[in-house]
Amino acid sequence: MLLQSRGRQFGFIAFLMFVSVACSASVTLSGTRAVYPGDAREITVDMMNQNESPALMQAWLDSGDPAVTPGVEELPFIVTPPLTRIEPKQGQTLRIAYTGDPLPKDRESVYWLNVLEIPARSKNADGKNVMRMAFRSRIKLFYRPKGLQGTTYDAAKAITWAVVKDADQYVLRATNKSQYHTSISGLKLESSGKEFINKDGGMISPLATKDYALSKSPGPLNSGTVTFRWLNDFGIAQTQVSKLQ
Repeated sequence: MLLQSRGRQFGFIAFLMFVSVACSASVTLSGTRAVYPGDAREITVDMMNQNESPALMQAWLDSGDPAVTPGVEELPFIVTPPLTRIEPKQGQTLRIAYTGDPLPKDRESVYWLNVLEIPARSKNADGKNVMRMAFRSRIKLFYRPKGLQGTTYDAAKAITWAVVKDADQYVLRATNKSQYHTSISGLKLESSGKEFINKDGGMISPLATKDYALSKSPGPLNSGTVTFRWLNDFGIAQTQVSKLQ
């Protein structure tokens, strides 16, 4: 399963007067991003419970807002099972199926897969003040229509870069003319022996632009080198070097 660098977000289930931590994250996913080919009937994401106790898992998709309540959005995908119990040292497979509702055919679409782990109550917790925490993993799901031109590698190489003025400072603008998303994990602009850094990165949508703030304003520039890290379908960082245009 093609799954990309996951970030872990934490939701908390706390009961009044709980004062000690009773759990840690135990369920892992088989990757860090998922790619859904346009001609696939479904894709799968594997979960594995590494702990010695069972875990209750809830899975759902959202379109970009992590605060949206599960099931509120009408999305063109179905995740099954939406709720499941995973026994200790056992696994469970999530199945994601495209419903066929219209999506753009000339570019990728992106959604987010959420997996919430609610740990079981410890047998030793009776009569004790305990805090139980639910851990959420949230990874990107890319829907990739059949027939897109080029590859994600071609897309990263084809990004053009320019320094533009934004309010009272200059920023680095990336233009993505490809049909693929490009997730950038950090970049560096070098010009006339000076370096300007952006450590945060961020994803550039297909056929769109994105501005990256730098560690300091470079001023107007029309020459320089941009070195950036981007993540491939397996979540592995690749390095690309481009010239300002």
